[in-house]
Amino acid sequence: MSMARASSISPFFSATESMLMYPSGNRDPRAFDDPDARTSLCTLIESRLPLARWAILSDYAKGVCDTSVCRTVIETGKRHGTRVIVDPKGPDFAKYAGAAVITPNQSEAAAVVGFPIHDADAGLRAACRIRDAFEIDSVVVTLGDMGLAVVGAEGSAVIPARAQRVFD
Repeated sequence: MSMARASSISPFFSATESMLMYPSGNRDPRAFDDPDARTSLCTLIESRLPLARWAILSDYAKGVCDTSVCRTVIETGKRHGTRVIVDPKGPDFAKYAGAAVITPNQSEAAAVVGFPIHDADAGLRAACRIRDAFEIDSVVVTLGDMGLAVVGAEGSAVIPARAQRVFD
């Protein structure tokens, strides 16, 4: 569905059948500290998220994805069978607890677990620790040129990176 066909939900938010977004336009998203706007967003999430099978919570540390919004997304998702994938930002992973999948990069994971990640084995240890500490179904730590460290209920794996030439 194109943006032209997106239905307006409120002066602040719009939704399509596949996406709920907060369009900042010329507004600074860091100014998202109006309690009424945050309440409106949480209410909108609670009403629309049950329509989705999957949701992506992409935190840019701009103030929108605070603990209340993250908890609303994940808890509403759990109640209605919507699996939530989190692209985290910052060391506070408690706000993402209970998500289906989280995808921290190497430095984000290291900041959360408190040890450096210099190889794939350390990536797997970090993913295990994050999964256990925050009750997340699957953790995918991106390791740059080392690939991905993946830990889930069915086991763990390192998926190596494969260099490719890219042309613009």
